[in-house]
Amino acid sequence: MQLLKSSFWTLLWIGVKVVCSFFINKIVSVFYGPLGIALLSHIQNFFAAFLILCQEGINKGMIKSLSHPNLSSIKQNTFITAGAVFSGLAYLIIALLSIIFIHPLATLFHVSQPWLWLGYGLLGMGLLVVHFFVMSIFLAWQKIRLYSLLNIAGSIITVPLVYIASKYGKIDFMLLAATCGMGFMGIVGFIIFKFNIHKTIAFSFDKLGSAYKDIWQFVIMAAGIMIFGKFTEIGLRQFAIVQFSLEEVGLWQSVVKLSDYYTAAFTSLLSVIYFPKIASLLSEPRQLRQFVFQIISWFVPIIIIGLCIVYVLRKELMVFFFNESFLAASNFVLWQVVADALKLASFFFVFITNAEGRTKLFLILDASSAIVSVVFSFAFAKIMGIEGLLVAQVVRYVFYLAILIFVYRKLIWMKVE
Repeated sequence: MQLLKSSFWTLLWIGVKVVCSFFINKIVSVFYGPLGIALLSHIQNFFAAFLILCQEGINKGMIKSLSHPNLSSIKQNTFITAGAVFSGLAYLIIALLSIIFIHPLATLFHVSQPWLWLGYGLLGMGLLVVHFFVMSIFLAWQKIRLYSLLNIAGSIITVPLVYIASKYGKIDFMLLAATCGMGFMGIVGFIIFKFNIHKTIAFSFDKLGSAYKDIWQFVIMAAGIMIFGKFTEIGLRQFAIVQFSLEEVGLWQSVVKLSDYYTAAFTSLLSVIYFPKIASLLSEPRQLRQFVFQIISWFVPIIIIGLCIVYVLRKELMVFFFNESFLAASNFVLWQVVADALKLASFFFVFITNAEGRTKLFLILDASSAIVSVVFSFAFAKIMGIEGLLVAQVVRYVFYLAILIFVYRKLIWMKVE
């Protein structure tokens, strides 16, 4: 009961996020069909690949550092400064790479005015960097209600932006609206952070090297996710576009989108109620195990029941979330829900790896699972067609979860007095 009370605002945000994602996908499906879904998935993955340095690296490093109960104001300001510097550098790298590869990007996303599109894209991405930076501070300080309300507002704002861009603009600007809408809350969040939540905040360069070191290990892990996770997904999607029709790719991606509704929600929930807590319990193994298995006992039955419902109602869900032209995609749902069950189960242990800062283990896991994914995707795609890409993800997460269970076998079988 206490868990439900403490996570009310997070659950509310996740609910709104799912509803808004539904409307965005529905709008794109109506205006552009499977082609729109294919390109929307592609650009969202492209943005996520670069922003993951901020989301999963810099921000998680800040959350762990700022969550320390006895942190002095000087150290607090130092960690915030380090996070700001890292965020700025990440944005500069993103901007430079986008400028270098502007023409391939323009071709890929059907862009009619490349430099204007890039200008808006970099503005939106900059706002997203600010948004993620401020949200990490709110989360570290357990300002859950404010954190959730700002994310709710950003999700709601994105829906009319996508509709307006779809009805009155072209597909390239619709893709930017869907990807960058949340960034507007970065401005609001920073104003609240600076003038209301922490009026005395000041950037501090005292012992900045130590703060860099603490955050850097999380940046390295995020780089691993970017290279072996997001870039692998982009590469596989590009492979599918070349090997199959955009119609088929759109059907495949509609199943992935359906999966994103609940996997993204689950990840967001664990990031708020699970990650900060396990980060604070790392020095208490028995308490850590007790908390981990408490969360597992809560969520595993929900995961199993939920995925069974998704499979049974797969045809109805494809029509509801998209439209009748996506009915053929229901044939892919079985492999997707099996892969999702394994993926969600692995999250309970991946978050521990992340909190412990075990950079080498994290990179080895990501790299090896990416290799498994690519090898089996190519092999199964030749045998089974585009459905083989989903089967390959089942193999990937069987491998991934098995390694994690082996690594944390002592924690799993630890005796609790």
